Amino acid sequence: MPFSIAELLGNLPEDKLIAPKVLAKKLFCEDETDRGRLKIALDALAKLELVTEEFGKYRRLAVPDVVKARLRFSRGSFWAIQDEPGAADVYIPARYLGTAWHGDRGLVKVMRKGRNRRSPEGEVFVVLERAITALLAQVQVTETGYLAKPMDERLNITVTLPETVADLAEQLVYVTIKRYPLAQLPAQGVVKRVLGTDARTADPATLVLCKHNLLPNPPVGLPKMLDGGGSNRSGRIFENGRPGGWVGWRCPGNRGRTGDGYWGFICRMPPPA
Repeated sequence: MPFSIAELLGNLPEDKLIAPKVLAKKLFCEDETDRGRLKIALDALAKLELVTEEFGKYRRLAVPDVVKARLRFSRGSFWAIQDEPGAADVYIPARYLGTAWHGDRGLVKVMRKGRNRRSPEGEVFVVLERAITALLAQVQVTETGYLAKPMDERLNITVTLPETVADLAEQLVYVTIKRYPLAQLPAQGVVKRVLGTDARTADPATLVLCKHNLLPNPPVGLPKMLDGGGSNRSGRIFENGRPGGWVGWRCPGNRGRTGDGYWGFICRMPPPA
């Protein structure tokens, strides 16, 4: 869907009723599928008592002891880092984590106040925004199918893969998330790139691009690839190095000075006319 739960709640005031059609316009729900998903999200939030429906319109409800926070895996456990400066971190036991992952933003319900140097304790009430859309993982074969085991130790999660990855067992791959975990259903992923048998055999530049969730292929409309360099907006040619405002990108293209047939530049500025 084209919106997150955080964006949905952000467009619902507490003191004013908003019609679903107005919400759909604000959240760019342009077709029936997106509008149907918006209705499902509103119904789910109403059951959680985060919003209320009155006369076919909706408004947000204030919930006591619920704080906005970002989830972090640290010191062997999960913590909710509150948005409010100076607020204490909330300890989240594993049984109260739900379907949240490291890096997600969510609403955390504080169940036990902090005292005697002990941190407050809470549970993830609802996930507002997902932080991870892709990850580096190793393909593993199990009795029930194929799984992507994340290389990031902070991600103790399970991502199922389709049977088309049967030939990629034990390979290091770049996986995009197709569906996040829902109730008892695990997350689903799609392999977008095979990197090698492990991190040592993978191309370092490609590994960095995938780790930081950059596009695996250059977008359409970039400046023309040149042999060993690129041109800036003024038309000057850079034969060596990376000039200011440019980022090196290893991708199939013209043979460059690296001599391996993979070299190019991507410009952070608009492409030259």
